[in-house]
Amino acid sequence: NAGLNLTGLADGASAINGWSLSWTESNDVTLVNSWNATLATSGRGFVATPLGNATVPANGSVEFGMQLVYSGAKPLPTSLTWGGRSCTIVVK
Repeated sequence: NAGLNLTGLADGASAINGWSLSWTESNDVTLVNSWNATLATSGRGFVATPLGNATVPANGSVEFGMQLVYSGAKPLPTSLTWGGRSCTIVVK
C-alpha cells in the first residue's frame, strides 16, 4: 500500500489553467481513494483533475493525494505530464 500526497507547482510567471496530472504505472496498481482531485484510471494509466478551481496561479501550487495498492514493487511512475508539459517526480 502507498499513501501519496502530491504538490503540483506553477513555476515562473505563467499560471496553469485547467491543470491535470497524468502518468503511467509500471506495475499493476489499484486506486483505493483520492482527495482534493478526481482520479480516472485506464489499465496502468492515471489522470488526476481538479475537484474545484482548475487554475494554479503563477508561482502557486495545488495539493492532492491518493491511496494505492500495488502488486509487486512500487517503482516511480513514468510518462508524467503536468499542465500539458512533461515533468518529473521529486521524492522528499
